[in-house]
Amino acid sequence: MPTIRGFQSSFNGGVVTPEFWGRIDDAKYQTGMAVCDNFIVLPHGPVVNCPGTQFVAATKSPARKSRLIPFTYSTTQTVVIELGHQYIRLYSGGQALLTPGGSAAYAAGTTYNQGDLVTSGGVTYYSMQGTNTGHTPASSPTWWYALGTTYEIPSPYVEADLFAITFVQSNDILTLCHPNYAPAQLARYGATNWQLANISFGNALSPPASLSISTVRGSPASSATKTYQYNVTSTSLDGKSESALVINAGSTSQNLLDSGAHNDLTWPSVSGVTRFNVYRFSGGLFGLMGVSTTLSFTDDGSIIPDTGNTPPTAQYPFATDFPAAVSYYQQRRLFAGTTLFPQKTWGTRTGTESDLAYSIPVKDTDAISFTVASRDVNTIRHIVPLSDIILLTAGGVWRVSSTDGGALTPSTISVKPQSGVGANTAQPIIDDSSTLYIAARGGHIRELSFSWQVQSYVSSDLSLRAPNLFDGYDITQLAFQRSPNPIMWAISTAGNIIGMTYVPEQDVRALWTRSTTNGTFESVCCITEGVEDRIYVVVNRTIGGTTVRYVERFAARLWSNVVNTCYVDCAGVYSGSPTTTVSGLTWLEGQKVNILADGAVMPQAVVTGGAVTLTEAASNIQVGLPLVSQVQTLPAAFMQAPGAGQGRPKNLNRAFFRVTGTGGLSAGYDPSDLVQAKVRTTESPGSPPNLVTDEIEIVPYPSWSSSGQFYIYHTDPLPMTLLSMTPEFSVGS
Repeated sequence: MPTIRGFQSSFNGGVVTPEFWGRIDDAKYQTGMAVCDNFIVLPHGPVVNCPGTQFVAATKSPARKSRLIPFTYSTTQTVVIELGHQYIRLYSGGQALLTPGGSAAYAAGTTYNQGDLVTSGGVTYYSMQGTNTGHTPASSPTWWYALGTTYEIPSPYVEADLFAITFVQSNDILTLCHPNYAPAQLARYGATNWQLANISFGNALSPPASLSISTVRGSPASSATKTYQYNVTSTSLDGKSESALVINAGSTSQNLLDSGAHNDLTWPSVSGVTRFNVYRFSGGLFGLMGVSTTLSFTDDGSIIPDTGNTPPTAQYPFATDFPAAVSYYQQRRLFAGTTLFPQKTWGTRTGTESDLAYSIPVKDTDAISFTVASRDVNTIRHIVPLSDIILLTAGGVWRVSSTDGGALTPSTISVKPQSGVGANTAQPIIDDSSTLYIAARGGHIRELSFSWQVQSYVSSDLSLRAPNLFDGYDITQLAFQRSPNPIMWAISTAGNIIGMTYVPEQDVRALWTRSTTNGTFESVCCITEGVEDRIYVVVNRTIGGTTVRYVERFAARLWSNVVNTCYVDCAGVYSGSPTTTVSGLTWLEGQKVNILADGAVMPQAVVTGGAVTLTEAASNIQVGLPLVSQVQTLPAAFMQAPGAGQGRPKNLNRAFFRVTGTGGLSAGYDPSDLVQAKVRTTESPGSPPNLVTDEIEIVPYPSWSSSGQFYIYHTDPLPMTLLSMTPEFSVGS
């Protein structure tokens, strides 16, 4: 009976489907796994157990889903937005934003703006509208929104629509779009001054209220005259914004060919405006006469109106027909995919947020609009700004570029098909020059990037080797974590989070893992906090027989001392003077929990009265739901001869695991019958065992099987990093 040793030097093949287990010749087979739960595959090959989650807060509505959206308003300040059923809450640094105290009492004669806070009858209220005067908070629900201890603002979005909302951020403004709602902006004016309002399309500049024309006839005055019609607009100093024309500007009869004849134009001042464009009607159009920095202009006939430079004509396409997609590109805000025009895209004037005006003839800076001309009508679901504009529709991918290679203008738009695999409603992720999106059907994750070989964007399926994680389910949300390692996280309708290590420049992609918990994951987002990107999730759990929904944050993966690690779920963390009791754990009432105290694994306990009691006093304590990390190996294959090992019974005699910074490890054929590694060596009695950086040998209970697969388990609330393994098998005939 021969004895054969295998060797797996890396795990960066990720999870591979059973349908792939015959491909022992494939490099991914040699580094792959049958199961990889609650582990992260590092780009250079090891697997490290996924950190636990820390409890942040219960969502407002435990019976309803909510969605998390990232918001970054400086390089060091970030917020997670909880978009729930007709409300918005905010989280930062692992805590909910609370309603501030000390707001002034409501005064009936005071005019309040949107976002203002007042107190009345012991309750703090949020002003939902501007020019809010004389509306008593307790009896005016259309004007005032009552707050509890957690700061929140009202929103129109209902639960059924939350995960189909697309968004894009610019500075302190988050634009939100959904075909059932007018496009809106969530603006941050202060830590506790957030305002959600529909976008006001058009130019913010007001034209002069009137235009006066004083006619000075020539000498001698000719009897032959013609009608001169003028108009004026307000413009910004940079010339990017221009108001509408003066209403009912009027005209005059004159002959400017007469000696000394001229028309003097005057208009009233406009607040904040110091530049004005003056136009004269000619050949059916208003042509530009000149620019005035005063409140007057004289036309003596020496200037010919430039009808190639006409005033803007406003358009309002979203009055009742709302877009499904939004993004930015080349200083334009883009909207697309309305109900009536599902394949049409609109872009604002260059350098503006909401001005969709155009001129006749068109200017390069005018608003743009174009329609995807395809055989099938497929709604544009996403606008992706790469080096070109990428439109993801339900039925395919389209590339929008400039015909001359320069900036996109109304006269240089080219729309070309790129792929026949469309996208679902989950918002794509952009990573440098690539984008990751979910296929419209089948739930597979795809990578879209430019191929120089074919001079086109190519969409490839990243789920081919692990379709068992996707088939029969859908992906509802994506998030991308760049530090400490680049990982894309995807919410599956199976209730778990699928992770993919993704470093495309090193050809590291599709390293699939799965994270599970005592409950189901429903939403995910990522924000930067310090030197690490932190993952926030909404988890649906059953606590004490009741459905709850919690906002939780993945614990930090960068740590310097094991006493500060967190490898339990929905955790509460204590740091202070030594104690044997941790209280305030009301969100875990009745649950059996794991406990790590000063780096030592304590016996499991049940949370009673919101507290647990430890057998020894400790200063740094983490209490939470058990988190099980497991790897199942692929069927053993030995490459000494083609197919060697196939069709032969195998028994794992022992296995050697190369680890670093690891506390606790078990292995065996069955998760219910594992052998735990003995890691204590020279530590003093009563002290926790040191983390191991060495090779660990485990001799499992014998069990013959045709596949030779076995499990590697980690259940202690401690870190684990597996670098490689060397299994030794006895092989029957």
